[in-house]
Amino acid sequence: MTEKIARAWPPEMTWIPQRQRDHFPFTAQTFWPGVVDQYQTNQQTQPWPAMTQIDWVEALSTMETWLEASIGHRYDAWVWAEHLAITAWHCGVAFHRESDKTLFLLRWGT
Repeated sequence: MTEKIARAWPPEMTWIPQRQRDHFPFTAQTFWPGVVDQYQTNQQTQPWPAMTQIDWVEALSTMETWLEASIGHRYDAWVWAEHLAITAWHCGVAFHRESDKTLFLLRWGT
């Protein structure tokens, strides 16, 4: 994480409607599925974060399917929080309950 990003962390959420900030106050970010595996595979030949393209459709589908099955419905228990993605390799999610954030980080945290 660069110094500039670190000083600005966490990012401002002023552009997000207050209703959404109030309903989904617990935020988390982690790597998209497949990113860490690809990094470990390419670690010897390519410096981080130089990687080949990951399958974004599969990564999004994997994450969304897990969130729906494990946490609950989108816009009820969780929402995407793109403002948390510090690089293209990260995804951000905001949760209604803190326990759901904890479960998410236990499964997807790196």
